[in-house]
Amino acid sequence: MILTGDDGLNVAFKPVEKHPGFPRNALVYNADTDEWTVLDNVPFSRATAPMVKWHDRFVIPNGEVRPRVRTPEVWSLQLR
Repeated sequence: MILTGDDGLNVAFKPVEKHPGFPRNALVYNADTDEWTVLDNVPFSRATAPMVKWHDRFVIPNGEVRPRVRTPEVWSLQLR
């Protein structure tokens, strides 16, 4: 699963201070069918963010919400 990030559509957006932010979607790969699925409306959008496994969750601490703007928010995801 790839959660959000920069799709490059606004790479030359000016002024950068007014950038609309990164897309809120996720890509999910199914190895059995060799297919990708796009999930829309992920509740957050991050680029340049780490993701770590912690207990039964994946945690995304901080990251960029748009170019040069980092957030202190922490999100977690539990896969079932």
